[in-house]
Amino acid sequence: MTLVDLTRELVSIPSHRDEAAVGDFLEAWLRRETDADVRRDDVGNVIARTGTGDETLALVGHHDVVEPVESQVRSAEPGDGNGNEYVVEERDNRLYGRGTADMKGALAAALVAFRDADPAGELVFASFVGEEVGGVGARHAIEQGFSPDYAVVGEGSTNYSGPDVTDVAVAHKGRRGSTITARGTAAHASEVDAGE
Repeated sequence: MTLVDLTRELVSIPSHRDEAAVGDFLEAWLRRETDADVRRDDVGNVIARTGTGDETLALVGHHDVVEPVESQVRSAEPGDGNGNEYVVEERDNRLYGRGTADMKGALAAALVAFRDADPAGELVFASFVGEEVGGVGARHAIEQGFSPDYAVVGEGSTNYSGPDVTDVAVAHKGRRGSTITARGTAAHASEVDAGE
Protein backbone atom coordinates (compact mmCIF):
# COMPACT_ATOMS: atom_id res chain seq x y z
CA MET A 1 0.00 0.00 0.00
CA THR A 2 1.48 3.35 -1.04
CA LEU A 3 1.49 6.40 1.20
CA VAL A 4 -1.20 7.97 -0.97
CA ASP A 5 -3.39 4.85 -0.78
CA LEU A 6 -2.88 4.65 2.99
CA THR A 7 -3.80 8.31 3.37
CA ARG A 8 -6.87 7.87 1.19
CA GLU A 9 -8.04 4.89 3.25
CA LEU A 10 -7.46 6.62 6.60
CA VAL A 11 -9.21 9.81 5.47
CA SER A 12 -12.26 7.89 4.24
CA ILE A 13 -12.96 6.48 7.73
CA PRO A 14 -15.34 8.75 9.69
CA SER A 15 -13.92 9.83 13.04
CA HIS A 16 -15.65 13.02 14.12
CA ARG A 17 -18.13 11.37 16.52
CA ASP A 18 -16.58 7.96 17.12
CA GLU A 19 -12.91 7.23 16.61
CA ALA A 20 -13.14 3.46 17.12
CA ALA A 21 -13.17 2.48 13.42
CA VAL A 22 -10.04 4.47 12.55
CA GLY A 23 -8.40 3.21 15.77
CA ASP A 24 -9.22 -0.34 14.65
CA PHE A 25 -7.65 0.37 11.27
CA LEU A 26 -4.46 1.81 12.82
CA GLU A 27 -4.12 -1.09 15.25
CA ALA A 28 -4.68 -3.73 12.55
CA TRP A 29 -2.27 -2.04 10.13
CA LEU A 30 0.49 -1.82 12.75
CA ARG A 31 0.01 -5.47 13.74
CA ARG A 32 0.07 -6.58 10.09
CA GLU A 33 2.90 -4.35 8.84
CA THR A 34 5.27 -4.27 11.84
CA ASP A 35 6.69 -6.44 14.61
CA ALA A 36 6.05 -3.68 17.14
CA ASP A 37 4.36 -4.00 20.51
CA VAL A 38 0.95 -2.49 19.66
CA ARG A 39 -1.47 -1.42 22.38
CA ARG A 40 -4.87 0.20 22.53
CA ASP A 41 -5.49 1.90 25.86
CA ASP A 42 -8.72 2.40 27.80
CA VAL A 43 -9.71 5.57 25.92
CA GLY A 44 -8.83 4.32 22.42
CA ASN A 45 -5.32 5.70 21.89
CA VAL A 46 -3.16 3.52 19.62
CA ILE A 47 0.46 3.25 20.75
CA ALA A 48 3.13 1.05 19.16
CA ARG A 49 6.73 0.64 20.33
CA THR A 50 9.79 -0.82 18.63
CA GLY A 51 13.52 -0.74 19.24
CA THR A 52 15.38 -0.30 22.49
CA GLY A 53 17.70 2.30 23.89
CA ASP A 54 18.16 5.08 26.38
CA GLU A 55 16.18 7.64 24.39
CA THR A 56 12.70 7.55 22.93
CA LEU A 57 11.46 9.32 19.81
CA ALA A 58 7.70 9.41 19.33
CA LEU A 59 5.82 10.05 16.10
CA VAL A 60 2.67 11.63 17.51
CA GLY A 61 -0.72 12.45 16.06
CA HIS A 62 -4.45 12.15 16.55
CA HIS A 63 -7.13 10.31 14.66
CA ASP A 64 -10.21 12.39 15.38
CA VAL A 65 -11.35 15.20 13.09
CA VAL A 66 -13.75 18.11 13.32
CA GLU A 67 -17.27 17.54 12.03
CA PRO A 68 -17.47 17.43 8.23
CA VAL A 69 -19.83 19.46 6.10
CA GLU A 70 -22.52 17.54 4.22
CA SER A 71 -20.56 17.49 0.95
CA GLN A 72 -17.67 15.66 2.67
CA VAL A 73 -19.76 12.60 3.58
CA ARG A 74 -21.36 9.98 1.34
CA SER A 75 -23.09 6.68 1.86
CA ALA A 76 -20.76 3.75 1.44
CA GLU A 77 -21.49 1.05 -1.10
CA PRO A 78 -24.74 -0.80 -0.33
CA GLY A 79 -24.20 -3.99 1.62
CA ASP A 80 -20.64 -3.25 2.77
CA GLY A 81 -21.75 -2.73 6.38
CA ASN A 82 -19.72 0.45 6.84
CA GLY A 83 -22.47 3.05 6.72
CA ASN A 84 -21.11 6.44 5.72
CA GLU A 85 -17.60 7.36 4.69
CA TYR A 86 -15.77 10.62 4.08
CA VAL A 87 -15.32 11.78 0.50
CA VAL A 88 -11.68 11.78 -0.63
CA GLU A 89 -10.82 13.50 -3.90
CA GLU A 90 -7.55 13.83 -5.77
CA ARG A 91 -6.96 17.07 -7.69
CA ASP A 92 -3.65 18.35 -9.05
CA ASN A 93 -1.78 15.49 -7.32
CA ARG A 94 -3.20 16.43 -3.92
CA LEU A 95 -5.73 14.63 -1.74
CA TYR A 96 -8.67 16.57 -0.36
CA GLY A 97 -11.05 15.33 2.33
CA ARG A 98 -11.94 15.71 5.99
CA GLY A 99 -8.73 15.11 7.93
CA THR A 100 -6.18 15.02 5.10
CA ALA A 101 -4.21 17.89 6.68
CA ASP A 102 -5.47 17.63 10.26
CA MET A 103 -4.14 15.05 10.50
CA LYS A 104 -4.65 11.69 8.84
CA GLY A 105 -2.18 12.46 6.04
CA ALA A 106 0.56 12.98 8.62
CA LEU A 107 -0.57 9.83 10.46
CA ALA A 108 -0.14 7.85 7.25
CA ALA A 109 3.37 9.29 6.83
CA ALA A 110 4.17 8.45 10.47
CA LEU A 111 2.93 4.88 9.97
CA VAL A 112 5.17 4.36 6.95
CA ALA A 113 8.16 5.98 8.70
CA PHE A 114 7.57 3.83 11.79
CA ARG A 115 7.35 0.66 9.68
CA ASP A 116 10.44 1.42 7.62
CA ALA A 117 12.70 2.76 10.41
CA ASP A 118 15.71 1.03 11.87
CA PRO A 119 15.81 2.99 15.15
CA ALA A 120 18.95 3.45 17.23
CA GLY A 121 16.74 3.85 20.32
CA GLU A 122 13.09 3.27 21.11
CA LEU A 123 10.68 4.47 18.43
CA VAL A 124 7.02 5.03 19.28
CA PHE A 125 3.99 5.61 17.08
CA ALA A 126 1.19 7.27 19.05
CA SER A 127 -2.20 8.33 17.74
CA PHE A 128 -4.47 9.91 20.30
CA VAL A 129 -8.23 10.29 20.50
CA GLY A 130 -10.04 13.47 21.45
CA GLU A 131 -7.53 16.07 20.25
CA GLU A 132 -10.32 18.14 18.73
CA VAL A 133 -12.19 18.14 22.07
CA GLY A 134 -9.46 19.23 24.45
CA GLY A 135 -6.74 16.62 24.08
CA VAL A 136 -8.37 13.98 26.29
CA GLY A 137 -6.42 11.11 24.72
CA ALA A 138 -3.03 12.81 25.11
CA ARG A 139 -3.85 13.74 28.71
CA HIS A 140 -4.81 10.15 29.46
CA ALA A 141 -1.59 8.82 27.93
CA ILE A 142 0.52 11.29 29.92
CA GLU A 143 -1.29 10.32 33.12
CA GLN A 144 -0.45 6.69 32.29
CA GLY A 145 3.26 7.50 31.91
CA PHE A 146 3.65 8.43 28.23
CA SER A 147 6.76 10.62 28.29
CA PRO A 148 9.06 10.28 25.26
CA ASP A 149 12.36 12.15 25.21
CA TYR A 150 11.56 13.62 21.79
CA ALA A 151 8.42 13.91 19.69
CA VAL A 152 7.59 14.76 16.11
CA VAL A 153 4.01 15.95 15.64
CA GLY A 154 3.23 15.87 11.95
CA GLU A 155 0.28 18.23 12.06
CA GLY A 156 0.94 21.27 9.91
CA SER A 157 1.27 24.67 11.54
CA THR A 158 -0.39 27.35 9.46
CA ASN A 159 0.12 31.13 9.43
CA TYR A 160 3.48 31.22 11.27
CA SER A 161 5.62 32.62 8.44
CA GLY A 162 2.79 34.13 6.45
CA PRO A 163 -0.95 34.00 5.76
CA ASP A 164 -2.14 30.61 4.50
CA VAL A 165 1.39 29.14 4.63
CA THR A 166 1.80 25.76 6.33
CA ASP A 167 5.25 25.47 7.88
CA VAL A 168 7.42 23.14 9.89
CA ALA A 169 7.57 24.60 13.39
CA VAL A 170 10.19 23.81 16.02
CA ALA A 171 7.65 24.38 18.78
CA HIS A 172 3.92 24.78 18.96
CA LYS A 173 1.33 26.90 20.65
CA GLY A 174 0.69 25.87 24.20
CA ARG A 175 -1.42 26.82 27.16
CA ARG A 176 -0.82 26.99 30.85
CA GLY A 177 -3.58 27.62 33.33
CA SER A 178 -2.64 28.88 36.78
CA THR A 179 -4.50 30.17 39.80
CA ILE A 180 -2.79 32.96 41.69
CA THR A 181 -4.03 34.10 45.09
CA ALA A 182 -2.87 37.49 46.34
CA ARG A 183 -3.58 38.67 49.88
CA GLY A 184 -3.28 42.19 51.15
CA THR A 185 -5.04 45.53 51.05
CA ALA A 186 -5.95 47.03 47.69
CA ALA A 187 -4.92 50.60 46.94
CA HIS A 188 -4.91 52.89 43.95
CA ALA A 189 -1.64 53.21 42.06
CA SER A 190 -1.52 56.91 43.03
CA GLU A 191 -1.49 55.93 46.75
CA VAL A 192 0.88 52.94 46.77
CA ASP A 193 1.70 53.35 50.49
CA ALA A 194 -1.98 52.77 51.39
CA GLY A 195 -1.83 49.23 49.99
CA GLU A 196 -0.25 46.05 51.21
